[in-house]
Amino acid sequence: PAVELLNLAHYQLSDFAFNQNSLTSGSHDFDGLVVELYKLADGTIKGLENSASENNALENDASEKSIAENSSAESTAAESNKAQSDPASESTDSKPLAFYLAGLHQAALVYSKVRGEKVQGDVAEDGDVGVDGESDTTAVSDSESTEQQVSAEQTQTLPLQNSIIHFTDAAVSPPLDASITLYELAVGEAEGSVAGADAELKQPITLHLLAGLDKYNRIRTDASLSVYERDGVQYPQGTIKAKITQLDLTAFNGYLAQSMGYNLERGMLEADIDVTIDKAKLKGEVKILLRNSRFVPVDEATIDRVSKQISMPVDTALDLLRDGNGNVNVTIPVSGDLTDPNFGLSDLTQQLSVLALKTGAMFYLKQALQPYTTLINLASFAGDYLMKIRLDALRYESGQTELSEEHLKNLNKVMSLMQDKKSLELQACPFVSAEEAETAGDGWTELAKQRGAAVKAWLNEQDEQLTPRITVCKPQKGKNAEVVLGFN
Repeated sequence: PAVELLNLAHYQLSDFAFNQNSLTSGSHDFDGLVVELYKLADGTIKGLENSASENNALENDASEKSIAENSSAESTAAESNKAQSDPASESTDSKPLAFYLAGLHQAALVYSKVRGEKVQGDVAEDGDVGVDGESDTTAVSDSESTEQQVSAEQTQTLPLQNSIIHFTDAAVSPPLDASITLYELAVGEAEGSVAGADAELKQPITLHLLAGLDKYNRIRTDASLSVYERDGVQYPQGTIKAKITQLDLTAFNGYLAQSMGYNLERGMLEADIDVTIDKAKLKGEVKILLRNSRFVPVDEATIDRVSKQISMPVDTALDLLRDGNGNVNVTIPVSGDLTDPNFGLSDLTQQLSVLALKTGAMFYLKQALQPYTTLINLASFAGDYLMKIRLDALRYESGQTELSEEHLKNLNKVMSLMQDKKSLELQACPFVSAEEAETAGDGWTELAKQRGAAVKAWLNEQDEQLTPRITVCKPQKGKNAEVVLGFN
């Protein structure tokens, strides 16, 4: 049996005109669009499996057409000679076809409380309902009774929820089964010309779309696009802004398994997309927030391939991206040529590399410093000094300057880390408490200096090669008597 791929409840257009030179129309409106797309395991769309045989039929038709053309060669030549002698008789088939379309909109439904049925139309500016765009108070034809007239108080505009695209993809495992509802769709004016397979636009076409895959998800897209031709190929040109909220990614596990070898047990996607396409070159950024995600490996071969592409294990990359709440929050700059299918990969790899440099050291230090000290945070302040990685401070009793056994335990670990990681630069920032500053008077700075000097002196005694990488901060007043340690 035939498979229904598309069903359209209502479609209307106004002011339609067509001739051999141009096509024009007013606004196009529709509602009740239902699209059913079922992708089979072999990649074909159910209902279009016979396209190959149809192509063969087209080839046969082309062959017959070629024979007919050859048999009429003399007639064609004669007509050509006539056209050369009579320019007015020149065929217009090769001329571009000009077109103007006033736009396409998904129509709203108006509900009549009087009759309890839906009628097609828009609410006019004066509050009355106009059927088929007319601004009057009649919701049906003028020939019907006045009892069927609908006033503004008796109507309400309902959001259109019966335009749906249902897509099933059996070519991935697990299969995708999703329905996207079109809440708003508006395409602006389109004016230009068509010649063969090439199209030209006089100005960009605007697009607005609001859709959703479930009760909570929303996908909003606003774009202004034209076309750009390079090397005989046409590309989109313009700006695209999109925002995705509350998208449950578990439904797309089949694609995640194909692309990265993992499935999601849970994960909600938020995304902001802002890109510009100019002369087939893309530039912009994508902000991604994946909330409360949990990845599960399902395909080791894919994981290994992707790991090699990004020069680190995929699970390590995910750990680098995930914050303390289990969220993946990253901004990815995108740029490159649309002809390169991997134009975004280098941007992602670079982003992961930067995160690895910043965050990899954090994980290393967090493990290495336990249980003697703990990592407090990243990019934290010690007085006037900014430290990328700050460690627990060395605490002092009031007036104390010498190092205690507890201090030495911490400093031994710090020394070992600096010996292993030649890039680590240590800051030792000495503080006196408010009470100490009050007691010492003008001599408080000397007390702080002695604490910082003692730290550097001890590390110098253990390994002189570390000394150039140790900086003692200026004396400072603080809440506690301490030396704050941190790495840059």
